[in-house]
Amino acid sequence: MTNEVTSVFPNDKLMRIKRNLERQRHHIEIGTQDEYLDAIEARASTIPLGGGRCSMLLRSNPTKSDVIEELIHVGQECTGRFGLMGTGYSGLQREIEAKEYLIRNRKRLGIPNTETRQSIRLLRQHREELHELEGN
Repeated sequence: MTNEVTSVFPNDKLMRIKRNLERQRHHIEIGTQDEYLDAIEARASTIPLGGGRCSMLLRSNPTKSDVIEELIHVGQECTGRFGLMGTGYSGLQREIEAKEYLIRNRKRLGIPNTETRQSIRLLRQHREELHELEGN
C-alpha cells in the first residue's frame, strides 16, 4: 500500500489471539511466512490442518482487516460452512462472506476507509469470479 492510512493490529491483542488460537490447537505464524504470502500474492492466509484445525499466516504488521478476515476463515473451517477449504467455488464463497462481514461491520471494528475500499474492490472481483464459475 502507498501512503494511505491502514491500521496495524495492536500487538498485545494479536498475542492474546495467538494464545487463544493455540489453546484451541490452531497454529499461528506472524512474520515468518512473508515469502510464501508474496508467492501466493496474499496479505495473509489460513490453511486447514485437518480435524477442524487451521494454520493462520500473518505478515509482521498485519492490518485489522488481515487479522479479522483470517479469524473469519478459521471459524468457517471449524464449522465446515463451505466444505473443504480451498480455491474454486467454496473458496470464493468464503472470501465473499468474509469481505461482506468486514464491510458491514467496518465502523464497529474500526477499519479505516482505505482497507474498506480494498475489501470492496476484492468483493467485486470475487463476485465476478463466482459468477463466471456458475456459468452466468
